[in-house]
Amino acid sequence: MGLFINLFFLGVLLLYEHKYKEVKTMLNNIRVYDAFATEELIEKSNGLCILSNVLRCEATQRAGGEFYIELEYALNIKDDINYSYLVVGNIIECPIQFELELFRITDVDRTDNSKISLVAEHILFDLDNFFLEDVRAVNETGSQALNIIFDNAVNDKNEVNPYHCTSDIEDISTAYYIRKNLIESLIETDNCFIETWGGNIVYNRFISLY
Repeated sequence: MGLFINLFFLGVLLLYEHKYKEVKTMLNNIRVYDAFATEELIEKSNGLCILSNVLRCEATQRAGGEFYIELEYALNIKDDINYSYLVVGNIIECPIQFELELFRITDVDRTDNSKISLVAEHILFDLDNFFLEDVRAVNETGSQALNIIFDNAVNDKNEVNPYHCTSDIEDISTAYYIRKNLIESLIETDNCFIETWGGNIVYNRFISLY
């Protein structure tokens, strides 16, 4: 079983744009997990390593759902091989505002011989691997619409989306999703869920929408 992504959609739309720079004490509690780590493994282990030479870790969260970290890690430190785990696809567990959040590495820059620089997106964005070919939620509540969206999403191997989502939004509306991935359908297009039914994503580690 892979990671379970929990999405919370609240009935009140909150707009935000924050940029956090983690304090030194928090930089010592950043862990790395294998790309295929399960929820159980992440909850019960320290993963591949705890990063011991983080130079910088900055998180950016914007209105509409974008949430990522930028991290720099020192190289050429004696007996430290943890940098070898900083590869695209692996998962980083990072303290954000005193809560542990999960991010997947999407870009790694090794052009500087003294450090590795990387970008990692919140684990929520794993949902962009699943697509809606032609899905219509007609005169549905927010809760019913989410069930339709998630139940009809498949990946490029035609495997059914394993994630589930709930919401307390009872407003009724209609939206069509044609050749859109789950992230586009939820937060990135003109008729996305939060534009049509309202609500807001609340990140909660494995991220269900209330």
